[in-house]
Amino acid sequence: MGCCGSKQAASYETGSEIRRLEEEKSKLLMEQDSLKEAETLYSQSEEEVAFMCKRLTTSLINLQNEETRLESLASLASEITKRIQDLDEKIQQSESEYHMLQNVITNKKQELLEKTEELSHILHESSSFSIEFNRKTEEINELSLAASEVGHLEEKIQGLKEKINHLIEANNKVDRNSIEIQCLEDEIEDLKPKIEQQNSKHQILLSLDDEINYLQAQLKLSEMSSSEIKYFKDIQKTRNDLDDKVKGLDLRLEEINQFDIDELMKTKESLLVVKMTLKQDLKDQMPDGSKKVMKKNKLESRRSKLSVDLNRKTVSFDSIYEKVCMKLQKKQAEKISLEAQLKEFQDIIQEIEME
Repeated sequence: MGCCGSKQAASYETGSEIRRLEEEKSKLLMEQDSLKEAETLYSQSEEEVAFMCKRLTTSLINLQNEETRLESLASLASEITKRIQDLDEKIQQSESEYHMLQNVITNKKQELLEKTEELSHILHESSSFSIEFNRKTEEINELSLAASEVGHLEEKIQGLKEKINHLIEANNKVDRNSIEIQCLEDEIEDLKPKIEQQNSKHQILLSLDDEINYLQAQLKLSEMSSSEIKYFKDIQKTRNDLDDKVKGLDLRLEEINQFDIDELMKTKESLLVVKMTLKQDLKDQMPDGSKKVMKKNKLESRRSKLSVDLNRKTVSFDSIYEKVCMKLQKKQAEKISLEAQLKEFQDIIQEIEME
C-alpha cells in the first residue's frame, strides 16, 4: 500500500510539472507573438519617422520663407505705425483747438445775454419813468388852472426835469451798451479766422491719400493673397468715404461763416436805429406847454414799438446763435464718425500685419 501511494504521489507531481511546463510553453509562445508584433511596429515606426523627417524638412523650408516675408511686413508695419502716430497727434491738436473755439463762443454768448438783460432792464426803467411823467403832466394841467399854485407847479416842473435827466442817463446807458455790443461784434469778427482755420483740418484727412498710395505700392511689391486684396479694396472704399465727408464739412463751414456774419450785421443796424430813435425822442421832449403832453404820448407809443422790435431782434439773434451751435455740434458728431472710420482703417492695417 505504501508503494502504491508513493507512485500516485509521484505521478501527481509529474502531471503537475507537465502542466506547469505547458503553461510556460504557452507563455513563451505568447511572448514570441508579442516580439513579432513589436518587430512589425518597429519597422512601421521607422517608415513613419522617415516620412515625418521629410515633412519637417519641407516645413522648415516653408518656415524660412515665411520668416523672410514677415520681416518685410514688419518693416512696412513699423512705418505705418509711425504715420498713424503722427496722424493721432494732429487729430489731438485739432480737437484742442476746436474745444478752445467752442469755449470762446460760449463765453461770448453769455456776455451777449447779460448785455441784453441789462438793456431790457433799462428799457423797463424808461417805461416806468414815462408812466410817472404822464402822471406828473396831469398834475401840471390841473395846477395850471389855479394861478395861486404857480409855485407848486414850478416844483412839479422841476421834478419833471429830473425825470428827463433820468431818461437822458438811460439813453447814455443805451449808448454805452451799444459801444459794448460793437466791441462784442468785433471780437466775434476776430473769431472768424479761427473758424476758417478749421478748413485746414481736412488736410490731415487728405494726407491719407499719400499714405494709401504708398501702401498700394508696397502691397504690389509683395505677393498679395486674396484676403490682402480684399483689405486693400476696403481701404480704398474708406478713403472715398473720407473724401466725401471732408467735402461735406467744407460746405457746412462756408454756410456757417456766411450766415453768422450777415445776421450780426442786421442786428447791428437794428441797434443803431434804436439808438437814433431814442435820441430823437429825447430831443422832442424838451418843448414846454401842451405840446409836451402830445409828444410824450407819441414818445410812449414809439418807445413801446421799439421795445417790441428790440426784443424781437434779440430773440432772432438768439435763434441764429442756437442754429450756429447746432451746426457746430453736427460738425463735432461728424468728426467723431470720421475718427471711428479712421479706427477701422487702423484695425484693417493691424490685421494685414498679423497675416
